[in-house]
Amino acid sequence: MLTKIAITGFVTLTLLMALILRKGFLVVSVDESAPEVHHVHIWLPATLVSTVLAFTPDKHLRDAAAKAGPWLEVAHSSCDQLERTPDFTLADVTDPSGHVTVQKRGGNIEVTVDKPGQKVFVAVPLVALEDVTDRLQEARPTL
Repeated sequence: MLTKIAITGFVTLTLLMALILRKGFLVVSVDESAPEVHHVHIWLPATLVSTVLAFTPDKHLRDAAAKAGPWLEVAHSSCDQLERTPDFTLADVTDPSGHVTVQKRGGNIEVTVDKPGQKVFVAVPLVALEDVTDRLQEARPTL
């Protein structure tokens, strides 16, 4: 009996981890060295995005969809196309105040900002962005 409970618990935990890992993680990493040293590293399962969107009031989603306007469809189709492309750099900007790089790497869009005394890295899975655009399109008012 105890063995059945342990196996059920293990299988449940394994399936839960597979669900979480399937979509990847949102990563935010901030390292500051001036004027004080600060390190903030946050890893959130991208599955959390879908969960939060399920509980977001429709009014807020309709407002966001209205603000996105025609760009919502562009964003949605871009996510779909980006998933199929090989890795590449979308933008690479260098000026005296710092360096910004936006890349498609793996299934993520990665933004890196390097400034003197500060480095910021953000990675967002394309699957999570696609979930957001899907949900916003669903909430868009019909005419």
